[in-house]
Amino acid sequence: MKNQDQMKKYQRWREVFGTEPGKLVLAELCRICGYDYHGITTDINGMVDPSMLAVNAGKRSVYLEIKKNLTEPKDLPEKTDEG
Repeated sequence: MKNQDQMKKYQRWREVFGTEPGKLVLAELCRICGYDYHGITTDINGMVDPSMLAVNAGKRSVYLEIKKNLTEPKDLPEKTDEG
């Protein structure tokens, strides 16, 4: 089981993104962060652009962190006594 601070963190993430506006923002972040895009960016000459590859990986990792905080741990209660 996670410690109490971690549990509160997960709960805050779920409270924010569990609302209807939060779900809309999450869908927008999915698009902005390129979560569903697995292509490789090339430059004008058709060469792989390593800078853009790194940028895209960084954006995608932000979305993955958000999703992780919304799904871990599986046994998180809806509310804590303090929150």
